[in-house]
Amino acid sequence: MALATGFAQAQQWDQAQAVIGMIEDSFWRAEALVALATAFAQAQQWDQAQAIIGTIERSDERAEALVALATGFVQVQQWDQAQAVIGTIEDSFRRAEALVALATGFAQAQQWDQAQAVIGTIERSGERAEALRVLVREMAGAGEDEVLLHVIHHSWRLADDREYALGLFPMVTGFIPRNPELGFALYEALTWVDSFFLKG
Repeated sequence: MALATGFAQAQQWDQAQAVIGMIEDSFWRAEALVALATAFAQAQQWDQAQAIIGTIERSDERAEALVALATGFVQVQQWDQAQAVIGTIEDSFRRAEALVALATGFAQAQQWDQAQAVIGTIERSGERAEALRVLVREMAGAGEDEVLLHVIHHSWRLADDREYALGLFPMVTGFIPRNPELGFALYEALTWVDSFFLKG
C-alpha cells in the first residue's frame, strides 16, 4: 500500500493504479484507493477522484474519500459541488467532518449566512461547536462584533446539553479585553447555564 500511496502523491497515476490492482486484501486495497482519490482531489482532477471513489467497496473508506473530495471542492470555493458530494456521505461522523470543512470555507470567505446555515445542519454537537468556533474566530477577525454576538447568543439558546453549552464559552472570551464589563455578565450567564443543566 505504501508504494501505491507514494505513486499517488507523486501524481504517477498509472503506476499507482497498477500497484493497487495487485493488492489482494480488501482493507488495504480500499486504503490505497482512498489515498489515490485524495491525491486526485488535491490535484483538482475531480472526475478521476469520483471514478476512483466509485470503485471503493468498503463504506468507511468510501466516506473518507468523499470527505477528501468535498474538502477539495471547498478549497477552490466550488460550494455547490462540495454540497452535492456531502449529500452522498451516509456516515454521520464523516458527513459532520465534511460539513465542518464547508462551514469553515464559507467563514474564511466571509460568507457568514452560508456558514451559519451549514452549521445549523451539523447533527453532531462536537463538530457543530468546532464549526462555530471557526466562524466566531473569522467574524472577530473581520470586526463583525454585532453579528458575532447574535451568533453566539443564538447558539447558546439552541444548546441542548451542558457539555455543548460549556464548549461554546471560549467563543466569547475575545470580547472581554475589548469590553471588560462583559466579564461579570458572562460569568453570571455561565453560572446560570451550568446550574440549569445540572438541575436537568
